[in-house]
Amino acid sequence: MNDKPSSSTPAGMNRAVKIERDRTYFLTMGALAAVFAIGIIAWALLGNSPSSWLWAILSIVTLIVLGFRARTFLDRTPVVVLDRSGICDRRLRFPVIPWSEIRSARPEAKIVWRSPRIGVALELRESVVESDPDLPHEIYIDLAGLDIRPITFVEHMKHFAPRVQIDMAALE
Repeated sequence: MNDKPSSSTPAGMNRAVKIERDRTYFLTMGALAAVFAIGIIAWALLGNSPSSWLWAILSIVTLIVLGFRARTFLDRTPVVVLDRSGICDRRLRFPVIPWSEIRSARPEAKIVWRSPRIGVALELRESVVESDPDLPHEIYIDLAGLDIRPITFVEHMKHFAPRVQIDMAALE
């Protein structure tokens, strides 16, 4: 986890917090999928029935997709960066969300495609939303699959933006 104490110590107070993907989750799930896919391919070679060949083809496709996804998850470039200027999430189309433009934040759990997600919803000031019609009223920073716990993310937010109201009810 990215629970490094250096960002909260006096010497590292203004150092950026860089959050990367959680590679252990991907490696665990990827290894499990690869073992199942190889097992099904072996079963297809031994079974020699039309349905076993269909499963073998699906397993080969799974291994190919796994190979392409490995490049994304093994990338060490930070996904989210918190610093003095604001929050930068590479997955969003906005370059940096300045702290001064964030009215409030709250940890939020969602279900996306039957998968539980935990993240932080940022409510932007109305003046920002009115000045840029492409900007949504609320931005969701998805922390699922990242190398940080929600409570740690919120603590870093409190450090960089002490004036932003943060609703901690979801974490209690």
